[in-house]
Amino acid sequence: MDVSELSSTLSAAGVVISRSDGRTLMVRTHHRTGLVLPGGMVEEGESPAVAAEREVREEVGLDVRVTRLLAVQHQAADDRAPERYLFDFECEPLSATPLLRLQAEEIAEVFWLSEEDAVARHVESGRARLHAAFAARRSGSTAYVDGERVLT
Repeated sequence: MDVSELSSTLSAAGVVISRSDGRTLMVRTHHRTGLVLPGGMVEEGESPAVAAEREVREEVGLDVRVTRLLAVQHQAADDRAPERYLFDFECEPLSATPLLRLQAEEIAEVFWLSEEDAVARHVESGRARLHAAFAARRSGSTAYVDGERVLT
């Protein structure tokens, strides 16, 4: 098979960053109305874990080290985007609310939300993944989300 015949997919990675009180950092980008975890696209030659750490540093100015994969979601291609894989990682909880340095051209607002509110306000296409990531964090497992169907 010729490499040019292989399908192209995009990958993105985010980080569940929580404070000791359990509230999770969510961001609203300028091009969305719903919220997402801090994170972004995996660049060529970069692993999803490294991309997640880099994107958090760029978007909110935090240096985090991911400790575990919580959830992966496959989303089929549609009229808005090609096929994609989305990875949610966790990092150690923060002991206090950190000073954030927002990437002005990307991040419009930040919120510290309960798990329930974070899922409810997440962009619709990722709600099942975020819900599964929180459940995986509590159970010590990892979840796979096939479209909207959660497999644990």
